Amino acid sequence: MPAPKRWYSFGRGLVGLVLFAAGVTIAVASATANAWFGMSLATDKTAAWTFATLTVMAEVVAAVVPAARRFYWHRREWLSCLTILVVLIIALTVVALASSGFVIQNVSDAIMARADHTTASVAIAEAALANAKGARDRECYRNGGSKAVGPICRQREDIVNERQAALDQAKAEVRLQADPLAGSLHISSRDLQTIKASAMVVMCLAAGLIIALGYGLMFAKTGMR
Repeated sequence: MPAPKRWYSFGRGLVGLVLFAAGVTIAVASATANAWFGMSLATDKTAAWTFATLTVMAEVVAAVVPAARRFYWHRREWLSCLTILVVLIIALTVVALASSGFVIQNVSDAIMARADHTTASVAIAEAALANAKGARDRECYRNGGSKAVGPICRQREDIVNERQAALDQAKAEVRLQADPLAGSLHISSRDLQTIKASAMVVMCLAAGLIIALGYGLMFAKTGMR
């Protein structure tokens, strides 16, 4: 075998091996996420394990079917190719639902946890606003409930407005610190969660295709002359 062709075959096999290993790793990670989601669907232990098994097996089927389809295609078994395509759609639907549930739940929990650590500033701003409103009401409504507008009353109202602005700023900072990427992109946290979930789900769904591509590179005959 000529040296260029030998090196081409080696490089193709190496890339195929990396792709194959990456696909298997993604499939294992996705199966773990699916198992977590399946366990969260029920409080009964038997039911939880049943759901987890179903979601994990769906990931296994989704990962193996693209490679299996190559064999049916090469043998020209068209009915089997169509049947396995239906099976793939069913398996990918289960994987998509399980993966999206796992990602959305955990991303939301992380954001809420970060928000809990930053609510002290909001509590302080709310207390300051309440004190300012109390001082304003005592000054402006001290004569039998009718509002007495005077220089001190106006001063108290200005303080209330300042404290309200400080509270709004504190809340905005909490939202930014809870999900800084959403703030930097100027989109809502919910929209960013949807984008993250979609990206992770697509990666989980692509595991079988990556495995099939890696397998094809490792074992296909080289076309280089």
